[in-house]
Amino acid sequence: MILGALLDLVSDVMARLPAVRLERKPRMADFARIIAAVAPALDTEESRAALARYIGRSVDLAAEGLSGSPLAVRIQECITSAFHGTSAELRKQLAPADDSARLAKDWPKDGRAVTTELHRIAPALRKLG
Repeated sequence: MILGALLDLVSDVMARLPAVRLERKPRMADFARIIAAVAPALDTEESRAALARYIGRSVDLAAEGLSGSPLAVRIQECITSAFHGTSAELRKQLAPADDSARLAKDWPKDGRAVTTELHRIAPALRKLG
């Protein structure tokens, strides 16, 4: 009976999947589409909230991942509007008044290091807005 119920759910989800359209595709969009198709198939309160929980959790993970980058932390603290300039200018603008972060092992040494770090953290920063 359990196998039959599971196969019924799978066939119901597979039938609904082509009609599922997400407003915004999160990371692992195929998985998010499956979550969205499962919700009406199960028709429970928990299943209806699952997609919102999944997207919310991915934003939390992005924020958590940025906390390990001194450059990302400074960007979130200091940049409030669009920045136009070179990576070296950004590094100079973000450098704290005291030399503690500049001397930190993880702080970018030059403009090229800033560019490399920005490429690494850009997806998480976009996710946070």
